[in-house]
Amino acid sequence: MKKLALLAAVCIAILCSASFIFAQRHFKMECPQCHGTGKVIVKCDYCNGTGKVKHTLTYQVLDYYEEKVNAIDGVYFKIHIKIKNTDKYGGYFSIKETVIIGGHESFQTKSVYLSPEQATELIFPDSGWYYAGFSTYSHNYAVTPSQVSITCPKCNGSGTVEETCPLCKGSGQVIDWRNVWILIIIELIAGLVAFSLLIQKGAKKHDLSELRK
Repeated sequence: MKKLALLAAVCIAILCSASFIFAQRHFKMECPQCHGTGKVIVKCDYCNGTGKVKHTLTYQVLDYYEEKVNAIDGVYFKIHIKIKNTDKYGGYFSIKETVIIGGHESFQTKSVYLSPEQATELIFPDSGWYYAGFSTYSHNYAVTPSQVSITCPKCNGSGTVEETCPLCKGSGQVIDWRNVWILIIIELIAGLVAFSLLIQKGAKKHDLSELRK
């Protein structure tokens, strides 16, 4: 009896597994998320749905040099810086020139608007010369490009993008689990009924053998 029960359980398990695999392949329905297209429209994660992003302008310093005059009373100098907007968008650039003369530091900042591919030369100071006398001096610059608001390159300004449906993985169809489980339940019931009949048949044979004794 135990062997019979084990055999029946194994047969039911194999039958249900086979039915499960069969149902997964053949019991399909239209994906409720993408409605069969395999694609879904979602908010653009690059611009957070705004359609606009901040873009930092690019530039190139074409030249940076010192114009110096050695006078009787010491050194006078000016600073020239030539900058080019290498971006396809126009915007402002802030140029800070720092000068250190004899340990004393000073700076001047200029802001200039440059169209795409436009270049300009700036001179520091605005008027006159820096006077270093006979002291040691040094200077350096820092360019800060502005940020401009541009159309999002990922969604082209729509704020949304089309992506593969995560539910159906782009197939447009999903497994009809309702019918899958109905089939499995029917087969389980059928298996249990068959097992019950086998048990009854086995019991009858056992009773007949007992009567013959």
